[in-house]
Amino acid sequence: MSGIILYWDSPKKITSYEVQKMVDDNLNISELTVPINFFNYFCRKDNLEKVALEINGIHKLLKKNGIALNIALDQTCIGGKNLVKDFSNTFDSFMNLMPYKGVGIVLREPTFIQYFSWKYPFVPFTINAPSAYGIFDFHLRSRFYHEKFNKNNNLKKVYLPPDLNRDFRALKRIRDSAKYDLCVTVNEGEVLNSPYRLSELIALSHMDENTDPSYYKKIKEIFDDFRIEVYEKEPWRIIASPWIRPEDIKVYEEIGINTLVLLAGEEDMEGLEDRVNAYIKRSYKGNLTDLLRKKPFKTKGYINNDKLESFLKKIRKGPFNTCIFDCDRCGICEEFFKLMGKIDL
Repeated sequence: MSGIILYWDSPKKITSYEVQKMVDDNLNISELTVPINFFNYFCRKDNLEKVALEINGIHKLLKKNGIALNIALDQTCIGGKNLVKDFSNTFDSFMNLMPYKGVGIVLREPTFIQYFSWKYPFVPFTINAPSAYGIFDFHLRSRFYHEKFNKNNNLKKVYLPPDLNRDFRALKRIRDSAKYDLCVTVNEGEVLNSPYRLSELIALSHMDENTDPSYYKKIKEIFDDFRIEVYEKEPWRIIASPWIRPEDIKVYEEIGINTLVLLAGEEDMEGLEDRVNAYIKRSYKGNLTDLLRKKPFKTKGYINNDKLESFLKKIRKGPFNTCIFDCDRCGICEEFFKLMGKIDL
């Protein structure tokens, strides 16, 4: 395994206290990815020097402890700001303030990736490809990442869409054709094929630490309520969610995928070390839902991780040998849930 990337999955800016705690706890991660909503700053003409200064401080602290820093400019919706007249000058000024020889860049929006790969041909970058962009033909579209955006071989990694985690045929096809490292997100707890996924990503694109907390709470409740409603009505769907058990990492290594992405936010700081260590040791005794970024139930809920030992094998040896994203046609997750016995919700 190449390592664990901790992705700060929150519109709230990570604080120096949280970074220091990761260091003090000797968190066993290789990289920390921190989203910066540059496009909001650009729109409001905020002091980009202050933002760059904060990034430099985090970079120095992590570097001393052997942890790489990535800055994620990976908002799903950027409102065409990268196409306006002043964008390139403002972004270039921002990049000049950054220690980008030691900081990785994570991107998502294709026109922005095209600009970046052209303007900064020797700066390594990563693409974060969300499930909301469509996954059924992702193995076909992924080749364009190399042909269009990697002419200088500075595309180093791609965070794969979480919904692809159990489509083993697609993962193998992508691995066979990709000329960059592939990363899988291990603790996604979202509903498979959620119709709200794109809406949530767009909403988060327009939020940062300056967002009115009551507005953020209201928006978050819309998406949380849907997920909880689905899982409480049909609890077997939590089994269909694209999480990966620590014990199943070897399956992905056999395909050639060696880097894990672990999602975390400010409310996940307590117990974060235990979650990281579970994936390092590839073993976890306890409640599966404690590993997930998005909690599936209003109550804590308890799903014994040991009872899921043969789950992935059942998918791989089932009638389709992979996830086909059609639960009504497949039925493996629902059947396995029934065999698990009583689940405390």
